[in-house]
Amino acid sequence: MKRSAALSLIAILACSCATSRLGSYSGSKAWKFYSAHEFNSDCRGVPAGFTDQRGGTVNRDAKVDNNRCVWVSDGVLHIGALKLSEPVDNGYGKQVGYIQGAIRSAAPDSKDFWCRFTENMRVEVRVRRDPATGINDAVWFMPNAKIKWPAGGEIDLLENPKKKLNDRAHFTLHSEHHYSGPGGTGSITSITKVDDMSKWHVYWMEWYPDRILGGVDDNCYFTHYKGDTQDWPWNDEQGFYLILSRGLSTDASRWMGAVDPSEPVWNGTSDGPKMEIDWIRVYTNKNYSGQKAPKRKFY
Repeated sequence: MKRSAALSLIAILACSCATSRLGSYSGSKAWKFYSAHEFNSDCRGVPAGFTDQRGGTVNRDAKVDNNRCVWVSDGVLHIGALKLSEPVDNGYGKQVGYIQGAIRSAAPDSKDFWCRFTENMRVEVRVRRDPATGINDAVWFMPNAKIKWPAGGEIDLLENPKKKLNDRAHFTLHSEHHYSGPGGTGSITSITKVDDMSKWHVYWMEWYPDRILGGVDDNCYFTHYKGDTQDWPWNDEQGFYLILSRGLSTDASRWMGAVDPSEPVWNGTSDGPKMEIDWIRVYTNKNYSGQKAPKRKFY
């Protein structure tokens, strides 16, 4: 019997997947270390190996200002959000009262390029976040190829929309036929409960030519097989880049609701609520046939 498409919001609590020893370069016999970003150099603003993530979506209700909202200290990347005393233009003709961070991994033609994310890879990201409502903390991938969304595909390794405070991790795939909105038939997604997302957890993806798996720590809760849905755009030879963003909203009708600056997390620090990334680690399996890891290293 053909496997049914993973189109429901019910977490898949058990699946067959190879896992590396989390937090270790050595991994399992199935996975060989490829590259990593360990955020070893303190800075204010976008760290080397990354660049600004621009566009109307990430600037919708909060202007991206990475000089003020992104920094690295003590080996940890911080991506914050701030409430402004006066509104500013978001760069797209709208006045907004917030700024936030949004960055993406360096492009293949950049001197700081360190990974082309593609199939036959395992990607691990160690993350924690402050529990502020109205924010969708996200770790996601978009194609290097210049293909209009959603035809080129999108992979959301982690989303945590907080219309109400919660500890639920979402893993989602988008494609030309599977996305929310007119013309789409529903995103391919699963959700799992995480034990306190304000503490460190490893969110991971295993990416094969015929399936994509996703999980957190030792729990594999997402599986999608090629052929279970109408299309499979996640195998472009140019690979994907990684995005780390906040997704702040001021519209209560949206998926993540509206931000509430009266919450204690906004007032306890001058930096506002933040998502933190300890490290990003990438492994390949024996079937990986892409380019060797670039000489530029961040580990």
